[in-house]
Amino acid sequence: MIRDGKTALSHWKVNPTTVQIAGTDIVYYFVPKNNVCMAWVNNEHVEKLLSIMDKGCNCNGGMTKPKFMITSDVNVSLHETGHLP
Repeated sequence: MIRDGKTALSHWKVNPTTVQIAGTDIVYYFVPKNNVCMAWVNNEHVEKLLSIMDKGCNCNGGMTKPKFMITSDVNVSLHETGHLP
């Protein structure tokens, strides 16, 4: 979801996490709320965050997947209001 020049991104785990954009003082705080861990990210940083990979498990040598994903309208509503749209 895009709003006011920012894109909602979710962390695939529902754990609080912070990410600093390299070479800047910009830090994004992904905060869990209503089972959605989300932050509003400046559009120019979206591709950089979507390219970050994370180890999903330690099974079979480990599996990696993108750490962040674009948040759906439904999950934005859950995060912000606690209700479905």
